[in-house]
Amino acid sequence: FMKGLGLAGAGLGAVAASAPVFHDVDELTSLGSNVNRYPWYVKEKEFKNPTVEIDWNVLSRQNANNFKSHAKPTPADYDAAG
Repeated sequence: FMKGLGLAGAGLGAVAASAPVFHDVDELTSLGSNVNRYPWYVKEKEFKNPTVEIDWNVLSRQNANNFKSHAKPTPADYDAAG
């Protein structure tokens, strides 16, 4: 039991020593983009700058009234609803 406590304390001490220390919000905000919110393999891209080319002439706007997951109500449904 005591050995486990000692190892846990040493682990917490190593984590505390290696973590960056911020004294106030100014230090945190001045760091800017150096703080990674995502894993190393996720790259941040500028807005509206996709990683692949998009042929906008091929894409068409979806009709919001024609979703297959939302069945259109029938007259019987209206009668049942009152």
